[in-house]
Amino acid sequence: MSTLANWVMKKRMHAIIGVAAFSVIPLMFWLAAAILGLVVLRKGIAEAIPVLAWGGLSPLMLWLYQGDATSLIVLVQVLVLGYLLRTKMSWSLVLTVASCIALLGVFLLPILMPSMLNLMIEMIQLFLSEQTVKVPDESLIFNQVVVALSSVQVFVAVAALF
Repeated sequence: MSTLANWVMKKRMHAIIGVAAFSVIPLMFWLAAAILGLVVLRKGIAEAIPVLAWGGLSPLMLWLYQGDATSLIVLVQVLVLGYLLRTKMSWSLVLTVASCIALLGVFLLPILMPSMLNLMIEMIQLFLSEQTVKVPDESLIFNQVVVALSSVQVFVAVAALF
């Protein structure tokens, strides 16, 4: 991991490549978030914005073509929370703002990712119907999926700053 961190910190282009590559690999977007968090914390917001702008193009395409904005959302959250941590040096403030971002995500996710959320609901309903369990109402599953996804996104953003 330290080898990757050293490579990323050498040049801006290395950080951009790292963010762009890891943000589109399934379940590896947390590594892209960690790279962006490292850039924000070490070099500041002025260096991190171009990394997000160029490195964020691949997750933007992923969102536009597949409907999954998770990696893009997490990258933006890391940028905001990393900037807060760098300027205020207060974990309590970062965690408070992260909680507010999670709450905001509950309202924004149905707008940003409706097809992905519907796919998740279908998968959960299929899984529960195969088990001998009573399948809850679709709206209940939808609410739980939105809250869980928003919470996980913020958790990954905060964890990327450690």
